Amino acid sequence: MKALTPKDLPKSDALKLVEVGYAAGRCQTPEEFQGILGGLRDIFPIDSVVCGFGEAGNGMAISEFWKTAELPPLKIIQVLTDDNYPKEFHQFYINENILQRDCHFYQCLLTQKPQLWIDLYHKDRHPFDPRTKRGFDPQYVEMALDHDLPFVLRQTTIDLREKVSNFSLTFHKKKEAHQFSELFEAFTPYLHMAILRAFGQASKGAIGGSFPFLSHREREILKWLIEGKSNWEIGRILHIAERTVKFHVQSLMRKLGATNRYHLVANAFMKNEGELA
Repeated sequence: MKALTPKDLPKSDALKLVEVGYAAGRCQTPEEFQGILGGLRDIFPIDSVVCGFGEAGNGMAISEFWKTAELPPLKIIQVLTDDNYPKEFHQFYINENILQRDCHFYQCLLTQKPQLWIDLYHKDRHPFDPRTKRGFDPQYVEMALDHDLPFVLRQTTIDLREKVSNFSLTFHKKKEAHQFSELFEAFTPYLHMAILRAFGQASKGAIGGSFPFLSHREREILKWLIEGKSNWEIGRILHIAERTVKFHVQSLMRKLGATNRYHLVANAFMKNEGELA
């Protein structure tokens, strides 16, 4: 089944997406953030949502996680769940500090792409290996299956300050999780910044603040990225090679501290640069 993009949504659902995205961009308090989580249920066919944020502990950088055979110290600052998320499983995950040996988390962090839990489990059913950060804790697998959580789609985001956020959606069906994965990926940069602001983790200038210097060509390309154009389409519009567009997009991602195109557009809006000449 083809993955949905914002362009594929019915007009009513697209309007809901815009409304929730607007709320995420303006979110300042925990109460407002809870409203955003509720809005996700109007967009995605999900049973529950769980999210949280944290950072590496003891001064370790996230980039060092794959250089050590030891389990990296991870500091969970805040975890939020809705009423439908299994409380017993949530308590088990926190109390047993499963995050440190959760292959699902590490693969999402490594790829910066949404990952479906059951897909990873089918690929590698070996016990968790701290060296490779692959494999699964048997008790974790048993608990997840007992609580009917096979179709959990997860997206993990890391910003330039090494702040990490995690959003997990529990879908009814596997095909729905795959269908909505790209839409989920497009939306999580806004959620990442919203949760950090709501809980006081967004330092001044980290998300808003002054806009970096952009060349005329970079501003042109950013304008068309905001319009949802692909590299090939932008190249056709500006009469330049697709590889030239790709080069400028990578430059924009560095300047705006983005991990992907969706994050780039989100950061541009958060820095009050929605109107580009």
